[in-house]
Amino acid sequence: MEIYQKAFTVGSEGLSTQALFKLLQDIAGEQCIPYHLTGPDLEQKGLMWVIIRYRLQAARWPQPGERLTAHTWPGKARHGMMPRFYVIKDEAGETRLAASSVWAVVDRHTRAMVSNEDFGVTLEALETGEEIRLPGAVRRIETDKEDAFTVPAEFLDENGHMNNTFYYTVAERCIGRDARRDSLREVMTEHQSEALCGEVLTLRWGEQDGLWFIQGEHGSKAVFRMNLRYEASKAREGCKPLPFETAKKLCCSAGRPSSGGARGGKARLEHGQTPSEKLALSSFSGTAFCLWQNARRQKRSQKCPVRTFLTS
Repeated sequence: MEIYQKAFTVGSEGLSTQALFKLLQDIAGEQCIPYHLTGPDLEQKGLMWVIIRYRLQAARWPQPGERLTAHTWPGKARHGMMPRFYVIKDEAGETRLAASSVWAVVDRHTRAMVSNEDFGVTLEALETGEEIRLPGAVRRIETDKEDAFTVPAEFLDENGHMNNTFYYTVAERCIGRDARRDSLREVMTEHQSEALCGEVLTLRWGEQDGLWFIQGEHGSKAVFRMNLRYEASKAREGCKPLPFETAKKLCCSAGRPSSGGARGGKARLEHGQTPSEKLALSSFSGTAFCLWQNARRQKRSQKCPVRTFLTS
């Protein structure tokens, strides 16, 4: 068993979170081809691969046109849990992203986890010294937003359920973020049960100190939980830090938090305001909060009589 490597070039539109996890999924499957342990191979045995948990840490998100190399290798299996590790390096050999995951083998008919050794699903474990910690528990945060999502057919994979990579698409749509624009830094995901075509998931999410928490449920069944953290100090593209007095004026005009559960009140948009002002007022997003913080730092010694607010 050797470390599997695959070179690739980031497209002109950048690398989305879903595309990144699709890449990690693909290289894991490609390494299994010589050992006849791919998804189709397991299907012949009435089995399938399922992802249990994921952890990802990014030093810097890949940019359009960059040439990178993805590496993956299996870790030591324990109690039916099969860990796998990944790194993505640039042309200079510097690690840009590192990830770890835990996979399991499941009976396709009963959907129950089985012993991988009983069915000969084993891979030689490697240790490189580049492994990051295996995924832990997702940190729960109080949620203040809710929406419903119906699983579409195009999100399904050969196992008949929503593919793990599309959970990131759903999560980022909820929170209004995009890894290509907002520089995703950390991911922690727990997959607790599968989501089938046509099922309606109740999605809830919230944010605290720059860390997002998203969870999905189908009735009383927990489906997934996820943490996402983005670059904290980087304002959204096209927006510049506001001058202190401008930020102070915007914050003071925002009003009290709404009673509908949202953490930030919405202020009145006035004609002639700059894009940065409109962004800060339209919803107190993580970026608006960063803009306010940056402005506050410009005049730290001066007291600012503004109302305290939380990000939405």
